[in-house]
Amino acid sequence: MCLPHIDFLVNRSLEYKSHSCDPDMFADIIFRCCWYLYESERCHEGLPLADFALELLRDQTSLAYAQGTDVFGLLWLNTNRPKKALKCFYICLRTRERLLPPNDAFIAVALNHVSLAYTELRDFKQAATYQQRAMDIRLKINCPLIDNSYSNMASILLGLGKLDEAGKMFKRCFSFKDITAGKEFCADNPRFPGDMMLLSKIRHFQGKSEESFRLASRTWTLRQRIFGDKYKTCDPLYQTADSMSCRDPSAAVSLLKKSLKLLQKLPESEGFMARAYFKLWELHGKLGSDSETRKRCKEAALSYRSQARTELNPGEEYSEQSFGLLVPWKL
Repeated sequence: MCLPHIDFLVNRSLEYKSHSCDPDMFADIIFRCCWYLYESERCHEGLPLADFALELLRDQTSLAYAQGTDVFGLLWLNTNRPKKALKCFYICLRTRERLLPPNDAFIAVALNHVSLAYTELRDFKQAATYQQRAMDIRLKINCPLIDNSYSNMASILLGLGKLDEAGKMFKRCFSFKDITAGKEFCADNPRFPGDMMLLSKIRHFQGKSEESFRLASRTWTLRQRIFGDKYKTCDPLYQTADSMSCRDPSAAVSLLKKSLKLLQKLPESEGFMARAYFKLWELHGKLGSDSETRKRCKEAALSYRSQARTELNPGEEYSEQSFGLLVPWKL
């Protein structure tokens, strides 16, 4: 499959208002490209393609349309548009519930994705409700994706402030032993870096900064190798800096400056940059830096916050909670 060729065909179709002789097949090919873009963190490129592909599908009550809206929702979710994602996931869920058996694995996937959208909206109670439904199905049919539900539920419990329960839930993940044993990669678990990042955040909130630092730095190294300079690399870089902010604030400042250089090259990175500048403002306070330096950081944080594209309302308060709403809860 050649992505530039597909992109060319889509642009020509739009320009000349031409139609494929087999729209459903063309849409399926486009969605495969969108999935590739999603996996490679090029979601902004995938959004217009997915939108075009959905318009090609003639039967909007079909499983193919449900799959298309699911992919579209994932693209919206990873570009920090959880409300748009939730609408897509609900369409997918309703269609699959109508056409598939009640305990079908694809219904569990749809429930899981609805839960993810609610998680990003910080509605953790609703997220837990849908994730539990997904878990119930996956346990009943002995689905290997139950590991994914354990991880997502641990993330939800963390959001609810239930740190001990989050830690216990995470221990049920298949990757837990590999992570705690110090393994850097688990070939049969592509979610391994994300799970390691989640455990780092759990340990951070539990006050275990040393363990949080080790996990975040390992995630950063691994994701750098897999993704290059993308959001999934910048997020653990921020977490690494945050974990070492108490014991070595100067080193944390250097890491945040490095992350800012990476973020400047990425589309719609204003939310991430605002959060990084807010943390820099905090760190310069710990270091006793001059007031002008802290002022520049604060001005940059506020400026980027005003530019950030988010469906959440960060408010006007200058706080870590406000700037945390500018970036995904789980990346």
